Amino acid sequence: MSVNELRKWRSIVKQCRKCRLLSDGREIDPSDDNQYRHAQIHYETNQKNYNYRLGWATAMLDKTPEPDCTESVLADSCKSGILAVLEAPNRDDTYDPNKGYLTFDKETDETGNFTRHLLKNINIATTNVAFTNAVQCMPPDRGHGPKITTQQRINCRGHLLRLIAILRPRVVLAFGNAAMQELHRFEPIYDKGRKLRLDEVNVGNLVGRGYPWASTCLVPLYHPGPIVIATALRKDGSAGSGRTKEDQLQDIKVVARILRIGHCRDF
Repeated sequence: MSVNELRKWRSIVKQCRKCRLLSDGREIDPSDDNQYRHAQIHYETNQKNYNYRLGWATAMLDKTPEPDCTESVLADSCKSGILAVLEAPNRDDTYDPNKGYLTFDKETDETGNFTRHLLKNINIATTNVAFTNAVQCMPPDRGHGPKITTQQRINCRGHLLRLIAILRPRVVLAFGNAAMQELHRFEPIYDKGRKLRLDEVNVGNLVGRGYPWASTCLVPLYHPGPIVIATALRKDGSAGSGRTKEDQLQDIKVVARILRIGHCRDF
């Protein structure tokens, strides 16, 4: 892995302007100067003094107090050989407009806190894991407004492919259905020699196992967010659509086994 290549990749992603969005999620008309001038790219802000260009989120989760990663930090992020892929950034916890980049804040990010706990369970430090998203930049509004579009995923696909080629990870963690299905779209997942259909790529069916994929090993995992944990059990005690913390801590142990044996096989 070349740190210079990784730094160049980050720069290219941060300069990418393929997804020009209005605050309601509509693509802008490039020929309409008024739309372009008032576009809020990838996230809405209530602070009117913000220029829309500050809405761009830094590619890859930074685990440092500064927005520009040093070469040593970038190198540390790849030490474990693990690349973690989630769906997309969100402004509720992983985006700090005062810093202008993605964060991994212990105080505000419940998902980040549990991710730390998961990795610590297999003796992996988050500082040694590279984190990214299937969609690199901030969607306009994930909670109540437009969702991530197919075009946004397509626009980011080349960036994610290039990142995987640069890092050459030993293991790719796909956190949640959205991330896993996006990875499946450009390199199909096979289960026991059979190519899966997209509707079969469901974390509930594939969780906790390793799958040979794109010259590496893909490990599907439930998203570590609080909603997944909260929906793990129904009121009557039966299994829900989510996953308990205890089960997720067991699921991730397959990563330790893969790293220990030095290759991926369909467990």
